[in-house]
Amino acid sequence: MEWEVQALHAEFEELREWVASGELPQATRAELQRHVEILALPQARAFFGAQEHPQVLDAVRTLLVAKIAGEANKVDARLGRFAAVQSRRQSLRANAMTVAVVVVIAGMIVAGYQFYRANYPPTADTAALPVAK
Repeated sequence: MEWEVQALHAEFEELREWVASGELPQATRAELQRHVEILALPQARAFFGAQEHPQVLDAVRTLLVAKIAGEANKVDARLGRFAAVQSRRQSLRANAMTVAVVVVIAGMIVAGYQFYRANYPPTADTAALPVAK
């Protein structure tokens, strides 16, 4: 039990040093989560005092929220790039479908013309028409 109290005091001292040195904003998310857990213990209020404890706790919580928001923004940025790629793919698919429809229509026109030429050969009247060169 004594070693637990000593370990807690060591962690409280480490946290106090982080705050005093100004290194707290460079802490990782895991470190900030650990600091919030430590500050949530009843012994933390007794160690830091009634004045300092809420201020340190608010500072650590605010930094943790900022870290989480920063990570969420990175994820949003990646998703935004993914959405842009998906949008481009959809645009290309739409363009490919348009080209395919135009090719099918052109093929139907050519097939219809070939059918017409096969079933209705030119007569003597139409054979004498001048051909544009």
